[in-house]
Amino acid sequence: MRDPSSLGDAIDLALDLPDWHRRHVVARAFLRAMPCIFSEPEPDTEQDNPVTQQHLLNLYRAGLLLAVAAELGPVAADTESLERLRLPGEGARLDICISAKNAARSAVVTTDFSTERCSELCLADAFGAIAKYESENDLDLNITFRKVAGDAMRGDISASSNPETLSVSNPLFSSLVVFPTMDRMFTGAGYPKISSGRTAGPDFLSTKFWHDWYWGILAGEPLDWELQRRIALIDDAIWEAGPEAVAQEIERIERLFDLEQEIAALKDMLPLRSALSSTSLIGDNGGPPLDDGVQRAVRGDFVLVWDQIEDLEAEIAKPEPSPGRLKTIAKTLWDVSLRIAAYCGGKIDLALTEASKEAGKAVVKWGAPIAAASLASQNESIQQVAKAIWAFVKTLPPG
Repeated sequence: MRDPSSLGDAIDLALDLPDWHRRHVVARAFLRAMPCIFSEPEPDTEQDNPVTQQHLLNLYRAGLLLAVAAELGPVAADTESLERLRLPGEGARLDICISAKNAARSAVVTTDFSTERCSELCLADAFGAIAKYESENDLDLNITFRKVAGDAMRGDISASSNPETLSVSNPLFSSLVVFPTMDRMFTGAGYPKISSGRTAGPDFLSTKFWHDWYWGILAGEPLDWELQRRIALIDDAIWEAGPEAVAQEIERIERLFDLEQEIAALKDMLPLRSALSSTSLIGDNGGPPLDDGVQRAVRGDFVLVWDQIEDLEAEIAKPEPSPGRLKTIAKTLWDVSLRIAAYCGGKIDLALTEASKEAGKAVVKWGAPIAAASLASQNESIQQVAKAIWAFVKTLPPG
């Protein structure tokens, strides 16, 4: 009978689990071991091939792939550049980089490797890295990293296979007050540190995304899984180009994702298109319909907003959205928001120019300023979409 207190037997037990359960156990074990990339080598160790930013980037990539595969299923991604990268140094850093290669292999849709064998190697090298990390560094913890990580994996193995008891969305550790962390400036080999803080340190790899991603995984507060999936699917050529290229693509994906969320929120708040042609708009607190002139103006602006949203969704669905077209849509939406601010009596917080204020005064002539809470909230959502468009445009090449 296998003894789950034995690490080797625990790994064997993990490999016998159903696919869904095994993916979660392997992902969480690897994610706990990732800080081993910053292990300090022995003073007399020759470092002919030191850890580089590309090694660190690929470690994060492997962790991301594993996490997404555990939550959403295997990822259809090409990882050839990760396969080609020469392994660094010795000790814990070498083991965790070997583990990363097998982590990526086990997470993607492929017929080139055995998922079970890659999962086994990923686990073995992850725990090998943790053991060497302990011997190479003075952790000053009242309980060893290796024991805590092993106990955590055994807990994952014994958990029933459902999202309520086993998920990458749950904290990685339950018994540590402070965690080995990935939050540091990368300056070569790096030095192991212990930190429980949420505050990002100096950015590394040209983006703070990786700090936010790893802290979310560590604390059981993961970033949106659809956002993680999209970043995991970044083209392999971009990953091979290095941290700056990946950071730029992450920024584009994040801003597009934010824009899509703002569009969805606005559509939920707008009156239905079908209602705009037949229904009078009701005043604040369910009062009587607004003044006829204002009512017609508001209805017309809502129709215009729907037109712009449909054009916007079509534009951002293109492989290469037009920055010029997006700017035009954003300006139209912003102009509508200025008019609605006037309908609401100017109570909305807008950074209006003098020209905008004059434009608003002209609209107010159609009826006395009114305090329509529903219009105010809809208007704020219109503004958020316009701002999100401008933020997204900044990530696009000129054109």
